[in-house]
Formats: sequence, structure tokens, C-alpha cells
Amino acid sequence: MNVQPYIDRLRATLTSMRLVGGAADFDAALRGVLSTPSAFVIPLVERPIDDSEDDYCGVGGTRNYFGVILVVENHRDATGEASLVELEPIRRQVKAALRGWLPDSHGEPIKFVLGELVQAKGDAQLWWSDEFVDKRYRPLP
Repeated sequence: MNVQPYIDRLRATLTSMRLVGGAADFDAALRGVLSTPSAFVIPLVERPIDDSEDDYCGVGGTRNYFGVILVVENHRDATGEASLVELEPIRRQVKAALRGWLPDSHGEPIKFVLGELVQAKGDAQLWWSDEFVDKRYRPLP
């Protein structure tokens, strides 16, 4: 799955982020090389579209699930509440950039699926994942 269009879209719209990257950048962040706030677009799952769900005769395709992992850091309090406050406007910006966006004419608009906590270790960093689905069509041979 090519996540570069999603990365490009977020880079263009999330101008306050220090980093918007992909899997290689996420790997570096996991190893401790991180500036915040950051966003990482990661491919999650690719599923074939079931024939019973096809809206178009003679078309196949996939559902591409991808995550946008957001990392924020705020040292103003020990409870993590300040990080949550910082996270919310960034999540709204990500959803506004992706939800309903049609990357090209070969699919349907992107839909938001769910959001979930990835990590909160008490070090003022909060890692959150918002997951989306991009339904792509391709003509069958």
C-alpha cells in the first residue's frame, strides 16, 4: 500500500507539526529520535473488497486501512492532561484533512474508523493513533 499521498496531504495541511513522515520516520521515533508534535502515516491492513459489496459491475479493489500516529509532549503537568489538551486540535486537523478526501478518481472518499491510545508512559509524551480506510477500485481483467 502506498501511503505517500496521505503523507503529502498531511504535510500540506499540518503546518504546525515538526515532522510528518512514514514508516522509516516512525522507526526512528521508536528508537528515541523524536521531535514533537509529530505525525506518522503507517499502513495497517489491506483487504479485498467482497463481490457482494461491489457497487460497480466488473470492478475489484481493496480497502486500505492506515493509521496516523500522533505524538505530542507537554511538560506543564504530571497528569498528562496538558498533552491531551494539545492532542485534540491536532486530531481535528488530521480528520479535516483526510476524512472525505478523495485522493484520485479510483475509489471513495476516505473514512475515519477509530482512534485509540498507543502509549502514555508518564514521561509527558502521548502517542495516539487515528485509523482511516481508503476504498480503492481497479478494473478486473
